[in-house]
Amino acid sequence: MRRLLARAVRSVLEGGAQSYDNVDAVELAELRTLGERLGGTAGLIGELEASSRELLDLAGRLDEAQAAAPLPVRILDGDELRVDRPLPVASLLAIQARLHLPMHEDQLSELSGPR
Repeated sequence: MRRLLARAVRSVLEGGAQSYDNVDAVELAELRTLGERLGGTAGLIGELEASSRELLDLAGRLDEAQAAAPLPVRILDGDELRVDRPLPVASLLAIQARLHLPMHEDQLSELSGPR
């Protein structure tokens, strides 16, 4: 999830270019397993909040050149491959904020079950 993105952003801050591939982070089964390991949906939400804070901190440290640095990116949305090419770090962060976070919100609602 955000830890994958944080690892990629951290690599840019350290002068590298760690690829970002979300293939394992988007599966509902993976989220269920992670949620069980973290003590349920509340634990999963807590992990998402902590990793989001970490990512915001890292993103805030990017300078203009780092934000423009290309990273190898592969983004899977369900069964559809949405991105499979290098993207600037800033574009990857924007995609996450605009598209990926709402998807995880839907997944968390599904994990929480009917209300």
